[in-house]
Amino acid sequence: PPSQAMWALGDKIASSIVAQTAGIPTLPWSGSGLRVDWQENDLQKRILNVPRELYEKGYVKDADDGLRAAEEVGYPVMIKA
Repeated sequence: PPSQAMWALGDKIASSIVAQTAGIPTLPWSGSGLRVDWQENDLQKRILNVPRELYEKGYVKDADDGLRAAEEVGYPVMIKA
């Protein structure tokens, strides 16, 4: 498989975005609802790239961002590295 596919499926955030894009249910997390906009050409080639801007929306950047995400997701929360 291409290196982008290996990264997208091996990374926790990227793989969750890929699952959500495919319509697979995920547990609530800071990136709930994030989906990749596929182009028709990508669908035919079966290529899915998680853009950096979208990826960065999936993780918590600081304590305030973490508190906001916890309020959205609901308590209790699990923090993963």
